Amino acid sequence: MSRALSHRFTVSDLQRMTASGLFHEDDRVELLNGEVVDMPPPGPMHSEVVSRLIDAFRKLSRKDAVLRAQDPVEISDISQPQPDVVLIRPRKEGYADRHPRPKDILLLIEVSDTSIIFDREAKVPLYALAGVNEVWLVDVQRQRIVVHRKPQKDGYQQVTEFTVKEKVSPLAFPKVKVSVAAIVT
Repeated sequence: MSRALSHRFTVSDLQRMTASGLFHEDDRVELLNGEVVDMPPPGPMHSEVVSRLIDAFRKLSRKDAVLRAQDPVEISDISQPQPDVVLIRPRKEGYADRHPRPKDILLLIEVSDTSIIFDREAKVPLYALAGVNEVWLVDVQRQRIVVHRKPQKDGYQQVTEFTVKEKVSPLAFPKVKVSVAAIVT
């Protein structure tokens, strides 16, 4: 009996596939641990929560952080996810020459309406392995924000759940208070 083969890809491979027309810039695909994963289109609530998060961080100065939504980050040579919201360190030269990498990321946020298990079990561990300092998992269904901090190779050492009665602040911007209720309800 023959064995099934799978193909592992790198960020460079994905870029070549996109340049050749196999994937388009607007295709909802992410490279996760060497696999090209089709992502479902966001539903209305998912989009609304992303908009609310953008509004919550819009007051930050561009000299403090660059705010991006649903753009790629390159967390390794085999993983290029597209988090829903990310705050990245400003660079004098900007990011026209490359996507942000873990050392550039101040806060990464995944919004999970129907994808909570995938985000929690597939994406969050990749972020920890890459050394992303802080990840928020917005659980729309349970109306909470789960904050992951202190990355290690085997996951985040500090995981804290914030409910609709609470506010949460990113490590990089402790004065910014985000109301969980304002985001998820």
